[in-house]
Amino acid sequence: MPVSNPWGRPSTATIPPPPSYTEYMAVGAFAIFLSVTSGNRALARFISPLTILGSVGALHYLYRTWDRAHERSRVRAIRRNVVKSQQGAAILRELLEHKMEESTALLAGSPSSAEKEDLVRQLKELKEAMKEVDRLEQEVKHLESQI
Repeated sequence: MPVSNPWGRPSTATIPPPPSYTEYMAVGAFAIFLSVTSGNRALARFISPLTILGSVGALHYLYRTWDRAHERSRVRAIRRNVVKSQQGAAILRELLEHKMEESTALLAGSPSSAEKEDLVRQLKELKEAMKEVDRLEQEVKHLESQI
């Protein structure tokens, strides 16, 4: 990746990527091999901390890699759920509006008293359901803004 200089123009220099897991493990394995096979105590004393540092570095790198992958996976799952929720809310809203239009049209006709009460009750329930859909859409928008 290019590095910007103080004047804001891209430089030709690049930042090297962090060492890979295999590089860390190669250093650690080589240090273990040298400390085990050499009879030189001074070399073993020097290599032991190197082995520990290599192992800790490898574990840290693995954790960072796992953590980033886990976070990306979590964000992808949230995005998928947001899209599905938006689609579901749109479909539900469309169905409720259609049902409200049907009930209103039936109510505009000349229904009997019992049918009229039933249609009025049904319209009230549909309005409550529409309010719930609005609330769910607001929650989805809030969740989407957090991504």
